[in-house]
Amino acid sequence: MTLIEKVQELQAIKPPLDPTEMNRRIAEWKKQTGYKAPEAIKVEEVKTEVVAEKDATAATTPVASESSSSGSGQSQYQEGDFNKLHKNVFGK
Repeated sequence: MTLIEKVQELQAIKPPLDPTEMNRRIAEWKKQTGYKAPEAIKVEEVKTEVVAEKDATAATTPVASESSSSGSGQSQYQEGDFNKLHKNVFGK
């Protein structure tokens, strides 16, 4: 059983354990199982140099066209539609 599984098991107890009791049980479990926290992984920083060729053109960001295949960009409802649709709901 991993530490996360033990914690999840303790969290599933009903009624819930208070934090002090949960910490006590986790500490007890760590002693019984000889649990050892995993060591941090050392990550080396890698630096790269970006070199552009003399005649290379600059990259550009694509621009979306104004028209869209998903619609006109306009709301399908006009001002006042909400009141018309819900006139009896709010007592108006």
